[in-house]
Amino acid sequence: MTLYLYRLNIILPEADKDALNALMTAIGEEGDSEAASFGIPLSATGQEPATHRGASGSITEEMQVLIMDIFVAEFANCTIEIWPHYMNNWTEFLAATGLKVIEPKDI
Repeated sequence: MTLYLYRLNIILPEADKDALNALMTAIGEEGDSEAASFGIPLSATGQEPATHRGASGSITEEMQVLIMDIFVAEFANCTIEIWPHYMNNWTEFLAATGLKVIEPKDI
């Protein structure tokens, strides 16, 4: 049984999205494609174009170690926060960065 012990909040530059989606797929649970992990478009104004991407989700102990200790260089341009899995402070995390979610026009 996989234990997701941590909540990962992460924001990265738009230019790093494809490479970090591939890395998250590689370090994630087998069969768990993370190809669209960073799907939340962000910008300073909340308007297109997206300058950053974000994600918030549960991760395992192994993933936490890989992100914080092994792949440090790959995540160097990211803003990362890791909390116990039951915490969800995405709103506060996002507000602290000064970025806003770009809402789809059809909502």
